[in-house]
Amino acid sequence: MTTSKNPNVAPIPINTPMLEPTNKIGLLNRIWTQYFELIFTRINAPIKLLYANIPTSPDNGTTVYVTDGKPSSGNPGPLTNGGTGAMASYINGAWRCWQ
Repeated sequence: MTTSKNPNVAPIPINTPMLEPTNKIGLLNRIWTQYFELIFTRINAPIKLLYANIPTSPDNGTTVYVTDGKPSSGNPGPLTNGGTGAMASYINGAWRCWQ
């Protein structure tokens, strides 16, 4: 016996079993892999900004990737523009960066 009210949709048998994973360990591995991918590559990925767009007074400890930034002196050093990209952190009222 099948059910379908829409003639454009193929009928689905009423007694179709729910899809059971054939390998529950494989399913758990896939779930954990997707979870850790989300946590470590998407959520913890740095925010990428141009030097002109970095905030002027963010929270202390804010870290971003400045796509055109570089240390002006030393490494780490004060952030300036004109580079090929650098990580930068806002610490005690100033942006410090390293390459």
